[in-house]
Amino acid sequence: MASEAWTEVRWDRALTSASWLDLFPSVKLYNLEGSTSDHSPILLVPEEDSKFVGQRHFRFENTWLTEPMCRQLVFESWEMTSSMDIQTKVKICGENLYQRGKEITGKFSARIKNCKSEMKKYRKGRDIISVQKYKDLKSTLIRILEQQEILWRQRSKQLWL
Repeated sequence: MASEAWTEVRWDRALTSASWLDLFPSVKLYNLEGSTSDHSPILLVPEEDSKFVGQRHFRFENTWLTEPMCRQLVFESWEMTSSMDIQTKVKICGENLYQRGKEITGKFSARIKNCKSEMKKYRKGRDIISVQKYKDLKSTLIRILEQQEILWRQRSKQLWL
């Protein structure tokens, strides 16, 4: 029988030597929270990434299929352009998907951060409502993380993944 009691112990650590730190002076180690496991993952970042911003072209993201808005948006776009030729319909539908899809795929970090901060608030509560809201938020976090995984699996273009 599972207990509703909270158990919190931090065991996730990393061990390095002085020579290793000489090789990787800019390394940072983060203890992450809100994992779908009962363990906290650790993230080792060896150096700061440089971000390249280029022109983006429309690509259908498989993660949109997990959102109800995708089907509705395609339907609405198709209906609005019923008198137009197929190429125009596809172009307009793609533009609409791209604009709305950025809200989903472009904001994973913010959505995850918001979900984790809400989870943190309810984690402190010990009443039934707080525990239930925490579980609901954890389910939401799992869904967001699954969407993010779908996105990166598609972008990796690695069949073995």
